[in-house]
Amino acid sequence: MHSHNDDVPVLFVPRGLPEDISQYIHEQFYAEIIPDDADDQRKNLMHEWCYESDAKHYVAKHNAHIKEYKDGRRYVSDPNWHHASHLTRNEIMDACKHAGYDLSDAPDEFQMVMDFMQSIDDRFSNDASRMVFWFDN
Repeated sequence: MHSHNDDVPVLFVPRGLPEDISQYIHEQFYAEIIPDDADDQRKNLMHEWCYESDAKHYVAKHNAHIKEYKDGRRYVSDPNWHHASHLTRNEIMDACKHAGYDLSDAPDEFQMVMDFMQSIDDRFSNDASRMVFWFDN
């Protein structure tokens, strides 16, 4: 059984989301901001959206942030998500070692992700892969 020790300093401080995240990750983390008086045509049912007033509330009260694009589209981060970051495979191994967690004890699904990251690194270059993650309230 492993326990969390708050006295151990973190090895990697949260870095935020990388600039070049995939469309899928973008849609998981952000909702498109639309005007409060938007008609039903503006409400894209293919991805998350929120009203301007709600976005302002999320920023003011829940540490959300707004991402703006040159084409005028604006997105707000989900108010429940926080401390977004990313780590390479080697950094994940270093963090587990730092925390005293033996990766051989990790669930099979996590070990398969680490194996897949290794295959990406082997094919393209060391540290080509990264795991992008955040925490839920």
